[in-house]
Amino acid sequence: MREAILEPCPPDNTNDPAPGTFEIGLALAGAISAGAYTAGVIDFLIEALDAWEKAKEEEYKKHAEDGKTYSVPYHQVKLKVIAGASAGSIVAAIAAAALRYDFKHVDASEAQNHANSDQNPMYRAWVTEIDIAKLLKSRDLEQDPEKVHSLLDSTCLNEIADNAMNYQGLPIQRPYLSDPLCLIYTLNNLRGVPYLIDMIGNSGAGAGYAMTAHADHMRFALTGLQKVSTPICAGGVALTYPNSSGLQPWKNMAETALASGAFPLFLKPRELDRPCSDYKRSMAIPGCPSTTQLISPTWPPTEPDPYRYLCVDGGSMNNEPIELARIELAGMAGRNPRDGKKAHRAVVLIDPFVAPDELGPASDRGLLNTASSMFKAWIAQCRCKLSDLALAQDESIYSRFLISPSRGSSRGASNDYDIASSLLSGFGGFLDERFRQHDYLLGRRNCQNFLREHFKLPAENPLFNGWNEKFKNDPRYLSNNWKTGVAELPIIPLMDQLQGDQGLPAWPRFYTRQQLDELQAQIGQRADAVFAATIRNLFFLKRWALKLVWNCGCKSFLINKAKLAIETDLQKKGLMS
Repeated sequence: MREAILEPCPPDNTNDPAPGTFEIGLALAGAISAGAYTAGVIDFLIEALDAWEKAKEEEYKKHAEDGKTYSVPYHQVKLKVIAGASAGSIVAAIAAAALRYDFKHVDASEAQNHANSDQNPMYRAWVTEIDIAKLLKSRDLEQDPEKVHSLLDSTCLNEIADNAMNYQGLPIQRPYLSDPLCLIYTLNNLRGVPYLIDMIGNSGAGAGYAMTAHADHMRFALTGLQKVSTPICAGGVALTYPNSSGLQPWKNMAETALASGAFPLFLKPRELDRPCSDYKRSMAIPGCPSTTQLISPTWPPTEPDPYRYLCVDGGSMNNEPIELARIELAGMAGRNPRDGKKAHRAVVLIDPFVAPDELGPASDRGLLNTASSMFKAWIAQCRCKLSDLALAQDESIYSRFLISPSRGSSRGASNDYDIASSLLSGFGGFLDERFRQHDYLLGRRNCQNFLREHFKLPAENPLFNGWNEKFKNDPRYLSNNWKTGVAELPIIPLMDQLQGDQGLPAWPRFYTRQQLDELQAQIGQRADAVFAATIRNLFFLKRWALKLVWNCGCKSFLINKAKLAIETDLQKKGLMS
């Protein structure tokens, strides 16, 4: 039976930030190998906020006694929530482990210095540690020879996650982080959560409309970022520093992030568990924004607690978790003001794949083509949220912003593609470290341009009341919106050391024939291992017959087909001569 409790929502303004403070929620979209781009964006964002806070702190110490006007643009920014899907969840988890510590930021010059770049946990995980050669090994089949979990070997992902959770450095406090910081990871819950809607009808007492929810998410509350924590992120699993892969909360968080990134069939699905009470959730009632409703699942009488379930890619259900971040900022029934003169909160979507995919077939080309097209359509539809993107791109709306890959006008060498990891529907970035490095550095460049040119509010917004006239009229900060003509100031001003152009990374166009031949051999070895493990427990005659078919043309057909698809896409995107 449904548990329904109607609760009036507090007025919208009870959740408002303090005067002079702007709150931010990040929504990190699913990206597969293009998580390298998202990681680059986050790296520059942290560097920019660190530089600004350091400048404000130095000016405060300098003028605390003499009462002079600060020579740094002055207001506060608070990062309250990071919501991730798939690769975005993994980026968020790595950042969570690192936010308590100082670390190197990797620009184009530092990328050539491996000793320094390896000190950045996001660059290390997304550029140097992950690689297709590791994903095509068979350590997973050696550890569990009785079961094939995925087409690729996910063992290296566990190792990368452990390294990230164990990252530690010189502890620092970042005043722009809320404490606790809310982390939300989307999940595709394959088991599902049962619900029953009571309805009046002719089926008798207790009848209703049954449904099962598979679009799921899990929340964590990261504490220890400030000297004093505030009670937000209700319902999140508590994470405290020091971080370690050996501590259960951090281990659970890493496993949840990997579950969110477990691309169906290709990467290992993950088993998670949580209290059944987690699924008592408040929902806003459509058409009645001042009221929420608490709903509970209709668990079977024998359902054990905690509830255990199998998960795959969260992006397959919710690839752009804008709404999860928005609700955390504004409340279940609240709203973020869209008017630029009143805006005090915003969701920033970081999405590496906003460019349209190629259209599918217009006519019937056979069963296999239809099946392949249906799978691609499913993925594309999960990424397609036109209303959210429309809000993010509307110049008159100041509560949603978008960072996405752009090489600007310098796209000739890349055959008009902006991101190298768009290769092979997002898996191509794993083929070469240069592809991932390009996307990481492009992420930094795009974030710099976003903060300088787009992440702004009208100068009349009360957020800038603490700015002196010098900075309000400084051409480094003041600009006119090219569409509306409105004078605007930056929400996160760039300090002088970050004003210089990050530079456009060269398009990595030198994937070689030798690399392609080596990749083909690795694919063949992995295919042999997966095939052998799949048929291991079959009856002898069946096993013999399948081996015959496999070795007499099936394997070579599939491997050559894969090689041709890879080569064609490499050449199409200007990554191979």
